[in-house]
Amino acid sequence: MGIKNSFPALLLLLIVSTGERTFAQPGDMRTWRALFEKPFDKIHAANRFLWDAICQKPPSEVKGIIHALDDDKKVNNSDKTSARMSLLKSMYCRVYDSLYDNEGWEYWGNRSVSGARNTEDDYIMQGCCLFLGDAYLRMNNYDTAIFYLLKTVELSEKLGYNEDFIVANKIAVSNALYRTQNYRQCINFCVSNYDIESNLVPITVMSAYNNAGLSYLELNNPDSAIYYFNKGQAYAARKKWGVWEGIMLGNMGMALHQKGEDDKAIIYWQRNYDSSFKYKEWGNAASTLAYISEYEFNHGRQAQAISHLQLATAADYSDRAPDPQRRILIYKVKSYCYRKLNRHDSADYFLDEHYRILDSVHQVISRNKFNWLSFAWRLKKVITNIIF
Repeated sequence: MGIKNSFPALLLLLIVSTGERTFAQPGDMRTWRALFEKPFDKIHAANRFLWDAICQKPPSEVKGIIHALDDDKKVNNSDKTSARMSLLKSMYCRVYDSLYDNEGWEYWGNRSVSGARNTEDDYIMQGCCLFLGDAYLRMNNYDTAIFYLLKTVELSEKLGYNEDFIVANKIAVSNALYRTQNYRQCINFCVSNYDIESNLVPITVMSAYNNAGLSYLELNNPDSAIYYFNKGQAYAARKKWGVWEGIMLGNMGMALHQKGEDDKAIIYWQRNYDSSFKYKEWGNAASTLAYISEYEFNHGRQAQAISHLQLATAADYSDRAPDPQRRILIYKVKSYCYRKLNRHDSADYFLDEHYRILDSVHQVISRNKFNWLSFAWRLKKVITNIIF
């Protein structure tokens, strides 16, 4: 449950439907040159058209195309195109976890930002901030991610991007806002009168409903949370997206738990667990099992509860995207159960581990919340509906 991180990148949130496209073979440099030099169209960030075309090729071929563009004097003939080439190299290094000319994605990303700033090209700067914001967010570097993601929203409004692009930008930012406990701001970026279901891709829609619901849950407003989880579950069901339907059902279980309605919540938790097991979403399974274990323990099934907690721990450690909040939950439930069993040494151990991780998370979030205000002040103009 919670924010799901198994998608390749948050940049996918910002791809809008543009219909079928075909591209020439890699040897036709005129095609790649045309895509590289594609002017601002109010839909695609800098280099987005080109990257969508070449990233389908084998990694060695992608690098060859970038090298060819870099050597093409018709392309690399100005400071602006040099900035765009740096962004393209940064994209390559980030996606393929590789180096380009012995430098990584951060180096080329910073080069691109510097070039965009020197040439006062907001279009290139917006593309840089979008890419870097996503990259830092995936590294859990929320401090830096929020700065770049807020900047890309500001620039997309300034440049006059289409509304669907701007709304999708805001939803992308909401992931960082939720992670840094800026819950009201997160809701403001997710909720609007815009018809997201008709105009945005499914992952964007699911992120908006999920982030809004989770934020309301953190603000102790379970009824509003359930409203958005219900919308997300219904949308996922229409799209036949089973993994997300299960996530939304699990989140509804959390909201019902907050309302003290565990007998209703257990039904949703069980459906979420079945879905997580089916789709091998081990992180989700771990969180759900923790809640199920607490319910079982409180209803006289202590041995089964302890067994499920052991499974939850194993699922948590097997997840490739570890989440400290998930481990905090598991340790809290373990401490509670062992205390009730008079196994105080085990209870104290897991309670200490619970608070150790919790303190670490709070320190990071506190630092990020401070910098969120600092960065917003530096930007001078972000979004009018942000409440400081």
